[in-house]
Amino acid sequence: MAEINDLSVDAASNIARFPENQLPSTVNNGARTLESIIGRWHKDTNGSVAVAGTNTYTATINADTGFALYDGFEFVGDFANGNTGAATINLTPHGGSALGAKAIKKNVSTALASGDIAAGAKVALIYDGTNFQMMSPVVSTASYSDPLTTRGDLVKRGASATERLAIGSANTVLTSDGTDPSFSTVATAMIANNAIDETKLKDALIGDFTEVTVAAGDSILLADATDSGNTKRDTVQGILDLAGGGAWSFISSTDISSAASFDFTAVDASAYDGYMMYLMNVVPATDATYLWLRTSTDGGSNYDSGGANYGNSMVGVDGSGSIHDQFSATQISLNGDSASDNARIGSASGEDGVSGFVMVHGPHLAKETNVTWQINFTNANGDASGGFFTGAGARQSSADVDAFQILFSSGNIESGTISVLGLKNS
Repeated sequence: MAEINDLSVDAASNIARFPENQLPSTVNNGARTLESIIGRWHKDTNGSVAVAGTNTYTATINADTGFALYDGFEFVGDFANGNTGAATINLTPHGGSALGAKAIKKNVSTALASGDIAAGAKVALIYDGTNFQMMSPVVSTASYSDPLTTRGDLVKRGASATERLAIGSANTVLTSDGTDPSFSTVATAMIANNAIDETKLKDALIGDFTEVTVAAGDSILLADATDSGNTKRDTVQGILDLAGGGAWSFISSTDISSAASFDFTAVDASAYDGYMMYLMNVVPATDATYLWLRTSTDGGSNYDSGGANYGNSMVGVDGSGSIHDQFSATQISLNGDSASDNARIGSASGEDGVSGFVMVHGPHLAKETNVTWQINFTNANGDASGGFFTGAGARQSSADVDAFQILFSSGNIESGTISVLGLKNS
């Protein structure tokens, strides 16, 4: 008996039940036969056919005796039982013989796994010429295990499976190394060059920093006008150097406590033509002393103190009004050589030492090094206005002086401050 697959999509070819010049008396039988074909097909595809068994399924279909499986045959059955593994189905046409067990596959050629067919499910199958391919969605009975354990966790794909990515610690960001994601702090390498401008900076940014006293060696940021305004850095001294030659530049300041002498060894012929030592309340440890200056040509390892190394002349007013003139000695004595306490520096309580300035001119030149000064002090008699001396002196022989020294004729420097400035040569 014919089934629906025997019908042609070409109307002119469907002549088995409705031939040309058909006798009226045969039309009824032809129409009823066609309805039977459609009815059997409908019953076999509407999920009403009961399917028995578990894994080895059987069913009696409505297709009539003589029916044979064909590629594309569709069957929708009502499965009483779910499967527990690979499954087959053996269909028997109505009034005919079983067609033989055929494997049921999913995803074209994969055997069913336990639970792919649920009990009571209506399952659609299509025969592919070898097996029945299950067209209904696979029913998964596997329980879901949530990999996430903590609020904020994320899901990521690992090397072979889905994995948990734990929430990062505070102030971290989600990054990638090109293979796996992870949380990390923002590293400098993550920020593109020239990516940050003033719109991303706090308006009152400077106020967040600790205030300190600026030193010559400190760095500052600047926009380089010679390089499209790109940000560069320089030292404070570098900015001061823009003042050009002839300007005084701060070099150092030293607070002295119980030192034998103050030695300046940072003579720099490439930067300075001369130096000024500014003395503030430099007090001797020994009373009634003289303030001396000596020079060195070996970086301060030795200071010259020969009998006629130096010569100086001065005008000085001491507590008695005496005038002091010129002499040669083993040092330049900034307050002369008078034996009177009126002209010598005191160190008793309330006697605040020497203040003033001493200038060294062209020490790096291989010529006699000239020195000028102006100082005042409390003398050894306790007279605060008892000593004012201004004078000039020189190292008597030509040499490249690279260090100079301030000391008292007797004892240490008890206290005081000496600052040094350099006269820039460019």
